[in-house]
Amino acid sequence: MLQHPTLSQQVTATLLVDPITFLLHHPSVAYNFLYRSPKRANEWQLWCFASRDPDIARTLGRHFFWNECILWKEDLGGRKGVAVVLSEVDQIVNAKAIRKYLTGEESLSWERDGLEVLWYPGLDHAMVWDTKERRRPMLEIVRRFTTTASVSDGPVDLTTELGQIL
Repeated sequence: MLQHPTLSQQVTATLLVDPITFLLHHPSVAYNFLYRSPKRANEWQLWCFASRDPDIARTLGRHFFWNECILWKEDLGGRKGVAVVLSEVDQIVNAKAIRKYLTGEESLSWERDGLEVLWYPGLDHAMVWDTKERRRPMLEIVRRFTTTASVSDGPVDLTTELGQIL
């Protein structure tokens, strides 16, 4: 949607959590998701419920073209309200390389030109959702994005709904 000439204008803010779309052309992404033998519990979970799912395996094996799904840093250029959350030991992507690609730095938290990057040391793919403390910074970003976004009916405020999640 961010690359589509018409749809991208409708997207007012974006939060990407452990995105695989950056540096998708690196061979390690496909290998880590499809072919790597699981050793730890979280790797077995991904392998059993995602990597080996028949529909996912068929789609990725037969109908997936990385060049149609990749997101480049330049695709985010000029946008306000883009946040990327990365987990340091993500088992699918090289999060350190993505952080360096997006920021050029190695800081834990980084914000510039409408792009914000949050770094979670020691966490694996999707572990940011496991506790309220980890979710809180992401929900604060969503709160900030939704209170500044506007639609045809006026400003959007999801404070009540987000409060229930916190």
